[in-house]
Amino acid sequence: MKLTEYKKLFFDSGILQFNNGGLSPITRPVHEEIMYWSKRFHEDGFHSDHDYKNRIAWSRGQISQLVDCASDEIALFQSCAWAISQFAFGLKLKSQDEVILYDQEFASNLYPWQSACQRAQAKLVLLKSGPENEISLENIQKRITKNTRVIAISSVQFQTGMPVDLETLSQLCKDHNILLFVDASQSLGIHPISMKKLGIAGLACGSHKWLNAPVGVGFLAIQKDLAIQFEPIAIGSSTYGECDDASDLECLFKQNAFKFEAGSKQTLEICALGKAVEIIHQVGPEVLRDEAFRIAELIRNEIKKLNYKLHSPFVTSQFISISPARGDNRQLQKYLHDKGVRVPIRGPGVRITPHAFNTDEQASELVEILKKYQNAEMK
Repeated sequence: MKLTEYKKLFFDSGILQFNNGGLSPITRPVHEEIMYWSKRFHEDGFHSDHDYKNRIAWSRGQISQLVDCASDEIALFQSCAWAISQFAFGLKLKSQDEVILYDQEFASNLYPWQSACQRAQAKLVLLKSGPENEISLENIQKRITKNTRVIAISSVQFQTGMPVDLETLSQLCKDHNILLFVDASQSLGIHPISMKKLGIAGLACGSHKWLNAPVGVGFLAIQKDLAIQFEPIAIGSSTYGECDDASDLECLFKQNAFKFEAGSKQTLEICALGKAVEIIHQVGPEVLRDEAFRIAELIRNEIKKLNYKLHSPFVTSQFISISPARGDNRQLQKYLHDKGVRVPIRGPGVRITPHAFNTDEQASELVEILKKYQNAEMK
């Protein structure tokens, strides 16, 4: 699929969609996927049982292809937080273990690890970010000890968009026999990630950011040998077999990631995610990344000409974080909202996150709105 065709798949509401790092819109085919399964359940009921299960399996295959792992290494959840929790608690930390995170990790990555460490009386090593909210692999290396069990990190930081060099970090983990856990919520879809190449032990992601899928699905990609060792934190019929199987108190866990899915699945959302990922494959993550970077750079270069503080100078990122000259982020956010621009405050500034579906015209419109705010502020 050509990039121009991809851009036409999105509904033009007149609202400037620049909070794609929070909640991106879905495409027309994804919307149609949801409506199809809603209609099937309405009209066919149980007669759709075989078909929807096959579609879920297909969706799982789309996801596994995107992260370069086997289908039975993918577990589907309601959210990314649930997926992270499964890994953090399933790991069964010991009291001598240490887990390294950075202080600017999103709450859904921080809290599960904090709680898992507290429960096991393990040590959570929280590294302090630099003055410009940057993170340093050298700093991580300095804090590694013989007890370091896991390094948990977001592949792209949610506040400023700083990308992490996963290739270097993965080698560091291999050298010290440390498990690498990646929250890919702010990268997957436009940043290619290979579980196999990088040797990532576990990767979690949500559906509603750069994948252009609806809210309501998270997934965990986990190495099969670890999946076999981990215990599920939720138990149901699907932990052991299928819903039609007779109860058996002697039954054993499934020997793959499927055992983490306790029961019935959110079919509409999962099928929609599968369709969204299929579109990503058709266009290519690299193509989407390059276009998102190009749009971001257009905006970033124009902002540099204005009187705004730029908190995110990273050219290899689709994130732009700014504050107005007088530093009132909330006033700027409200002004943008009133002008039809939906953006959040994250960390030090107002965060703007263009996607590949955004256009040059939309970027120019946003810059003009920022100019008007600056002129009004200077009066």
